Amino acid sequence: MHLDQLFLVFVLTFLFSFGVQFCFYLYYKKFNPIFLKGNKHVLQYFSGIIGDGILVPGINIFAVLSIANIEKFQLIPLVTWSLFLGVIITFAFHFGQQYFRLTNWTMTEVGKWNLLGLYHSIFMFFESSFLVFCLLIFLNSGKNDLPIKYGLILLFLFVLSFIYDYRKTLLKTK
Repeated sequence: MHLDQLFLVFVLTFLFSFGVQFCFYLYYKKFNPIFLKGNKHVLQYFSGIIGDGILVPGINIFAVLSIANIEKFQLIPLVTWSLFLGVIITFAFHFGQQYFRLTNWTMTEVGKWNLLGLYHSIFMFFESSFLVFCLLIFLNSGKNDLPIKYGLILLFLFVLSFIYDYRKTLLKTK
């Protein structure tokens, strides 16, 4: 793959993961600043700035590089499993958000997502499905030298940033 193609992957992922949220932030800052004072937003989360802004685009670069290194794969079964597991992952995270009562500007009340929350759910579904697809290709390829392993390291760092952001709530004993 050419560097300009990888840059495009980074930029598109950045725009859809962090960029949309930042645009919402700018909108609220101008038209409804009280909403921002009452709800945590993307710029108050390490996983929002570093995770959505840098790690997720980086993960996608390594995922795309890995796909480019595979000659053949069974598209339909992999897509089917990827979409199925993408739904499971998305629901698990969003039900976890409800269970742990993790409210923020996407879900200001437990179980009630606003437009940004709906967008985030849709983005998470497609991103999760894409990453599962890449992981399944990697696992089925029999190759252990693919760049996806670096993407997995970045994914682990993203999970750590999420745990860092929610450590007080997630580690609280009931």
